[in-house]
Amino acid sequence: MEMSDDIYANAETIRNIKSTSTPDQNPPNSQGKQHSGGRNYRLTAVCLGLLTILLLTVITAIGIYYNGVQNNTMDWIRFHCSCYYVSNEIKTWSESRQYCRARGADLVIINSKEEQMFLSGFQNRWIGLTDDDEEGTWKWVDGTTLITGYWRSGQPDDWYNEDCAAIQKEMSDLYSWNDASCSVAIHWICEKTAPL
Repeated sequence: MEMSDDIYANAETIRNIKSTSTPDQNPPNSQGKQHSGGRNYRLTAVCLGLLTILLLTVITAIGIYYNGVQNNTMDWIRFHCSCYYVSNEIKTWSESRQYCRARGADLVIINSKEEQMFLSGFQNRWIGLTDDDEEGTWKWVDGTTLITGYWRSGQPDDWYNEDCAAIQKEMSDLYSWNDASCSVAIHWICEKTAPL
């Protein structure tokens, strides 16, 4: 039993030396410190919760915005300072124009050789040009009179009261316009100013 008494005595001596020479690695916390730590954890949890809600709100808003943009843009194609929508369905000239205007656009106005070359790949499409108000005086949908035209050979010919213009390429990319009856249902091209 002497040996076990020595062990207990040695253990007590070691404990006394440890307490005087080095601070305890795990000191008991006071009641105030425990309460303060709990408060910090709760504050951190509330902040993380609020950040999560904010993040989810932002993600949802961005999703709704881009979904709306995508539905409104309907695969618009950008070329220089304009965006173009090339239809997959067919409508009369007036119906096509109404479709474009309902989406913040109008039937395309072709202002340059480059724009004509770009659009000539889309065949049998209404453009925003008509002489419906005055025969032989072709005007764009914005009211300006046509200055430079890209008519096919022999066009416009007003055959059977043809008062609306369409791209109808056969041989030439540059000279592809044809006059057609405005009541014919074909595809169309809308144009609107590209966002900055």
